[in-house]
Amino acid sequence: ALCPRLLSPHPKVRERADVAMRLMLPLLVAPISPDISLRAKEDLQGQLLASMVQLVETGATESCVLAIRVWGYFVLLLQSELMKDGFVRTLLPIPSATFKHVDAEVRIASWHSWRYLIDNLNATHTKLVRSSARLTLLMKPFVTSIPNEQNSTVRHACVMTWGLLVTALSPSLSDPSLFDTVVFKIVTLIAQVDDTDMHIAALECLTQLLVAPSRDCGSGGVINARQEPSVSSQQDKENARGRANRKEATDSGQQQQQQPSVVEQRIGELLLVIGLFT
Repeated sequence: ALCPRLLSPHPKVRERADVAMRLMLPLLVAPISPDISLRAKEDLQGQLLASMVQLVETGATESCVLAIRVWGYFVLLLQSELMKDGFVRTLLPIPSATFKHVDAEVRIASWHSWRYLIDNLNATHTKLVRSSARLTLLMKPFVTSIPNEQNSTVRHACVMTWGLLVTALSPSLSDPSLFDTVVFKIVTLIAQVDDTDMHIAALECLTQLLVAPSRDCGSGGVINARQEPSVSSQQDKENARGRANRKEATDSGQQQQQQPSVVEQRIGELLLVIGLFT
């Protein structure tokens, strides 16, 4: 009964349903019942998906933000139902449109909702890292948006979402092919963008991955990551540069120094690359 109210024509009903969904989702994550996933799929196949498409087609900022936010909720609720029989293809036109929306607010909301897709696909981590199709799906908006995005706030949302993806995949990043696809390619694109704040955000993600691989890059996890810390202040930039420099430095006086892993070596190289452009 809650899901249809997310798209109610009455604003107060929508707001209450949205608050209830935000409170409920963290309680459902581990794990979401298959019955809930099937009910969510039935709701979408009924009228809800068509309603979301209609909202996006209006082009209005408020309508598009609502549609992509609700899209994210359903992507999470669907769990394994999302990929069955190619059902995900019926949902992709919504983010495809909102990622290209003229209003930055809509594009930021799109990056926030993309985190739910990361969480969904990473629930079956082994399938994700072994499936080129799933990885390509997750990576496509990063590859497309980073070279073309002109708004610095949207760029920041993009990098923070990428950081969550890197953290989710960190247990498997020793695979050279996966590392190149998820990390090296994106960092190379970021380094080519003339945006110091974006470079600093990427540095933060990489250094936090080295310090504590189980932590995400600057937010409270995929489910709770709705507010992001700013990296625009001078102090934040200096702190980020300091952490990056400390990671690159070697301590010649340290006894029995542990050899860095391949992933650590590659990340160190990337830190240097970004540092040269920062």
